[in-house]
Amino acid sequence: KFNVESEGWPFCGTDHKLEVNLDIKVPGDRPPKSVEDREEEAAGEERKGGRKPKGKAVRQSAGGRDVSFDLPEVALVDNSSSASEVLVDSSGGKTTIAFRFPYFESTLLYDPTVGFDGADDAVTESPSMAEATTTAQEAGGTSSL
Repeated sequence: KFNVESEGWPFCGTDHKLEVNLDIKVPGDRPPKSVEDREEEAAGEERKGGRKPKGKAVRQSAGGRDVSFDLPEVALVDNSSSASEVLVDSSGGKTTIAFRFPYFESTLLYDPTVGFDGADDAVTESPSMAEATTTAQEAGGTSSL
């Protein structure tokens, strides 16, 4: 499990966005098994935890098991739900998931879900399964998180 949280990001302007890139490199340089765009579920499709928002569902093989990423295209920005973007690119022997968040005055919270197929609970950490690096950038500058 991971979250993206930021407080007081020094944006250069209100028209700028914060992009956080997650690079995932698995043994054997395998691309994701699937990347699906998910539309928001209709009101009649209630389920445990409520409706799923629009987003992406990514399935990646790693260490003999499949890792599932549920990546909603909504974040909590200044304590209000706000649309965000999720982009997935599989090239160069790695998978990059880019999260783009709108300008915020004070706080950002993004809460995706990561789990292994066949596991009842979400995975909190598994460094032996894949190598992940994260960077954040805004207006051309880049810094590691």
